[in-house]
Amino acid sequence: MGSTSPGWKVSTQICFEASTRSRTTSAFMTISRRSDNGCLVKIVVTVKQVPDPNSTSVLESDNTLARDREVVLDPGDECGIEEGLQLKEAHGGEVILVSMGPERAKDAIRKGLSMGADRGVLISDDQLAGADVLLTARALAAAIKPEEPDLVICATESYDGSTGMVPPMLAE
Repeated sequence: MGSTSPGWKVSTQICFEASTRSRTTSAFMTISRRSDNGCLVKIVVTVKQVPDPNSTSVLESDNTLARDREVVLDPGDECGIEEGLQLKEAHGGEVILVSMGPERAKDAIRKGLSMGADRGVLISDDQLAGADVLLTARALAAAIKPEEPDLVICATESYDGSTGMVPPMLAE
């Protein structure tokens, strides 16, 4: 995560979800300063829509995951949203959701908004379909940077890809 500035404390929150196959860890920094816009902390949470973990996975002929199945907000991202909301409740601020995907990924953002997030950003372009982790991280970073967040929360890995590569690439 790199070095921390004075007044920042690095913590780890472990969230267990009954519906997931493993634990989800969100690494975050707690900021003890007030930003220029009056918010105590501006929190960005990355979210992703994934095939429903309770349904059967199907591979396409090119060995990629079929995306025409029922989809849900990634269970690990729900933990990240909840962590962001708890920090907001404790310290004030704003929770912004950022996602990349097709138009139907708005449903994942809507779920996060219904949980209490303040707003959401969807990156959607047909040219991003099938993006690898590097392109995904670059697109997310481009959407996150203008927000100037104090904190970015990511699940350790997505349910569908399980690479765990996007969060460290975003941190870079």
